[in-house]
Amino acid sequence: MRWILILILAAMSGCAGLISTANIRDVTEPVLARHDVYIEKDTSLLITNKQIALLQSQIVREQLLKKEVPVGDINPPLQAVMARHDKYIAKDKELPEPLSRVYLRSTTILRDVLKEAKNE
Repeated sequence: MRWILILILAAMSGCAGLISTANIRDVTEPVLARHDVYIEKDTSLLITNKQIALLQSQIVREQLLKKEVPVGDINPPLQAVMARHDKYIAKDKELPEPLSRVYLRSTTILRDVLKEAKNE
């Protein structure tokens, strides 16, 4: 079933190298929100590193305001955000296991959709 969803989203993404933000917005926005909360709470990060992480998140948010974006524009900052998001989720011992799996699954699906859109 996962592959069906991925194929449908990839097919809806438009022209080669472009992705419709409507197809990823509902999955991406919660990832960004969780990422930003973890970044703000992380006392081990230098202020500069926090600013960079939050800037990457903001870049993705601005890309999501457009109807379509080149995968090459949204992919680098979104990949960085997702990598940090997944590390924080994996280390969060207070997060229930089922919820953790759902959160990690959302970034897996996003990565697959971006990869498909990039290859079209």
